[in-house]
Amino acid sequence: GIIEDWHNLGDPEAGAYLEGNLTAICRLEAQASGITKTLHRDFGISHFQRYPTKIVLRQFEQRDQGEIPYGVIIYPKADHNGVLSTHQGVFSKLLEQAEQVGYALRVAECDSKQNLVSVLNRFRHRYGKIAFAVIGGHGEPDNIRIGRDNNRGIIYTADISRHAASATQHAFEKNPTIILASCSTGAPDGIGQEIAKLGATVI
Repeated sequence: GIIEDWHNLGDPEAGAYLEGNLTAICRLEAQASGITKTLHRDFGISHFQRYPTKIVLRQFEQRDQGEIPYGVIIYPKADHNGVLSTHQGVFSKLLEQAEQVGYALRVAECDSKQNLVSVLNRFRHRYGKIAFAVIGGHGEPDNIRIGRDNNRGIIYTADISRHAASATQHAFEKNPTIILASCSTGAPDGIGQEIAKLGATVI
């Protein structure tokens, strides 16, 4: 499954990306044997080089601890230009700040809007409601691409107004913060503002 996700990435620098992921996997496995298999199975993570070692190692260590308040990083499996692999420094700082106030940080990857809803529900059932989220993807004012399929892989503004209210209410704590790591989504009357109408603070 991991190799299939790498093939479907769409990154023009596939060779370098393969090397980076294998290096990240070796580094993780040296600290906790079986970690990559577990995180791929439970959270859909395939692109391990995207995340600082400390984040995914901590997630593995805390995978059965449901009492810790937490936020999530949800990134797409597809990334046509590799830009979503450049946020490690931001993630490291986010983990540091979250732990200072007693929060865990959990990562998942998805490839469709249906898969995104499923990921949110799995988090809720396993750990309780989510306090905040960083959602990545290539964006335009009215959509966020999280998969390669032009229908299932794109979240449109209309999807938010039609389908997202129930999912948000069930998966998130009241008045959550949602950070869109996605170009153009903060445009006036865009998808960011549509998500804010659900009762979230959107950055």
